Formats: sequence, structure tokens, C-alpha cells
Amino acid sequence: MSSAAELIARTLALQQTTTEILTASARISRQILGTDSTFMAVADGTGAYPMSITDGIRDPQFREITVRPATGLGGQVLLRGRPHRVADYVTDPTISRDFVHVVCDVEGLHGMACVPVNGPDRIEALLYTGTRTAGPPPDQMLRTLELVAAHAELSLHAEAVRKQETELAVLRDRQNIATQLHDSVAQMLFTIGVAARHARRQGDLAAVTAALEEIESTAAQARRELRASLHRLSEPAEGLAFEARLSGEAACSNGPQAARSRSPGGASAATSPSPSRTCSSTPPWRGSAMRSSTPRRGLPSCTWPTSATRSRWSCKPAPRPCGLGIREKPTRPAPARGCPCYASARASCAARLS
Repeated sequence: MSSAAELIARTLALQQTTTEILTASARISRQILGTDSTFMAVADGTGAYPMSITDGIRDPQFREITVRPATGLGGQVLLRGRPHRVADYVTDPTISRDFVHVVCDVEGLHGMACVPVNGPDRIEALLYTGTRTAGPPPDQMLRTLELVAAHAELSLHAEAVRKQETELAVLRDRQNIATQLHDSVAQMLFTIGVAARHARRQGDLAAVTAALEEIESTAAQARRELRASLHRLSEPAEGLAFEARLSGEAACSNGPQAARSRSPGGASAATSPSPSRTCSSTPPWRGSAMRSSTPRRGLPSCTWPTSATRSRWSCKPAPRPCGLGIREKPTRPAPARGCPCYASARASCAARLS
């Protein structure tokens, strides 16, 4: 039992979301008990518990079951708030007949047990185990289900605490930014208003000019501070920036690797890797900094260089070898500054203007 408890604790401690916790609970229960099936009805927020998670269930009609208080075995658990078991689902007098056809006639289950999985503020799910032979589930089976439910409850409460901590951190950051904006930008706007009012009353041109210069300087400073605050708002949370860069790197670096082909004489000829790979979307770590690099109407699209080659921007990949292992003769590109496609577009625009 101790090894089973350790396996349950280790398995559920690795899960992060409610769906992962409940799915792992059903899977580990069946693995330890060795029963025909385990399944879970999960709360949907309306007081109903649709059968969302199944392990070992054969017929898809089983997922159409929706448990409510006083309906079936799970309905009795919802009413009493404690585990319940039946020796034969067909004939047991303590439960209703709502799901007898699907559970017994279609799926062939008879002996069943059910325990509640409590969340922070409600019964989050109902954990079942079922066998295709009649007979009451043993006490050891019920205790194992209760142990799984207890560890699932701990994981659900830990997830709720993590969500609350994240929400509190976001609220504190927003409050801090609002205070900074009020202390900086709002004060500067007030100064601009005072300077404009003062300039309206002055008849001297030099005083008006000085007031306008002060207004312009204060407005520029306000813009800088507002831009800095907006940049802080757009920064990813700690730890997410690396994940975004990693996923973007993987998305842009899945191009073909360098291939080697054999010539008819036996010598090996190395094929240079493609210098770039067209990305289907802007790399996630670039954000607004890449907006100026997106293709405009009338300009050819460019490609994003992979990290493996670190090559410059280019408009077409390197020549590919033919089937006989003989490479095409590379053509020397015309000298140009920056991306060739933008260089040609710049030349075209200059010709039109002239």
C-alpha cells in the first residue's frame, strides 16, 4: 500500500491543470486496482457532471451520461457527500434506474464504486471504478479510490493557490503602473495645461515662445514615460520569454539539414544547407519590433534566417543538387546593401521619383 501511495503522490504531483490532474487520477486508479474500467464525471459549472474522462470504456455512448444529484450511483454520492458502492448496478435498490441501459446493457458493467473529488469550493469530480462481474467492490478498492481522491484534492488546491498568486501579482503590477502613470504622466499633463494657460495671458512673443518650448519638452518626456510603461506591460512573465524564444527557434529551424550525396566516381560532395527558411508567422519573441520588417504591398516577401546558419536575409534558398549528385553552378549575387529585394524596390522608387 505504501508503494501505491508513493506512486499516486508522485504521479499527481507532476500535473499542473485540472484536466491533467483528473485524467491522471483515473489512469493511476485503474493501473493500481487492475479493474476493467475507471471513469470520471467532471463538474461543468451548471450543477451537472458530464462523463468527461474514461479509461477502459468501450462504447462511445458512455460519454453521453450526465450525472445530477439523485441520478444513478454518482447522484447518491453528490447527495450524501461520501463514497458509495453497489454489488450489481442493475438490481441495487439504493440508486435510480437512469443509466442502467448504457452502463449495464451496452457497456456490461455491474459491480461499481464511486468517491467524490472535492475542489476548493465544490465537488469537482466523481471518480468511479467498475467491473464486468457482479459483486461488491472490496474495502481495499474503496480505500485506494479514496486515497487517489485525496491526492487529487491536494493537487487541485495547489492549482487554485497558483492561480490566485498569479492574479495577485498581476493586480499588484497593474496598481504599481497606474500609480507611476499618475505620478509622472498626469503631473506632466497638468504642467502642460498650466503653461498653455500662462502663455495665453502673455502678450510678449518671447514669453509665448518659451512657454511653447516648455510644453513641447514636457509632452516629449510624457510620451517617453508612457512608452516605457507600455513596454513594461507588454513584457512576458518571468520564465516565459525563454520558452517563447525556444518555441520560435524550433518553428524556424525545422528546415532541411545538410545532405551529402555520392558522385559517380566515389567522391562525396557536400551540399550546403539552405541559408534560410520562410516562417509562416512572425517569431513570437519579436513582438512589435518585427512590424516594420513585415512585407508591404507591392514588395516581395523575405525569409527569416535560421539560427543554424546565421546567414543574412535572402530572397531565395541555395541551389539544390540534382539527382546525379552534380550541383548547379552557383551564380554570384549582385552587390547590394541589405536585403536584395528591398534594394531593388528602393531603386525602383528612386526611378519613379526622378
